[in-house]
Amino acid sequence: MSVVEQYIELLVQMGVPREDAVRFIAYHTENLNIWNKYKAEAERLLELGATRLGSKAIFENLRTDLTLQTNGEFKVSNDFTPHYARIFAIKFPQHKDKFVFKSCKKSEVVQGQVRFSY
Repeated sequence: MSVVEQYIELLVQMGVPREDAVRFIAYHTENLNIWNKYKAEAERLLELGATRLGSKAIFENLRTDLTLQTNGEFKVSNDFTPHYARIFAIKFPQHKDKFVFKSCKKSEVVQGQVRFSY
């Protein structure tokens, strides 16, 4: 099993529908700079003593980074915000309790954008 397939399986185990996990991993691999900035911001907040992390708040902080660029229409897309928290928890299991995860029940594509229902 490849690393990509392993991450897809881990996301599915965390409640992400397989199709959404595949879509996220494709976006993630095309925009690794988002992950690098996300990870750095989460680590910064933890170093400041944060006892809870919010993926949405981290993304809002990333929007202020003038150097951040993506391969998509938006600087950072909200479509995959919750999945970055899951990846962080997978890579850094000692911090998984810093996030509150909701199960992703379904997603749909509306005008080219993924919309999740929780």
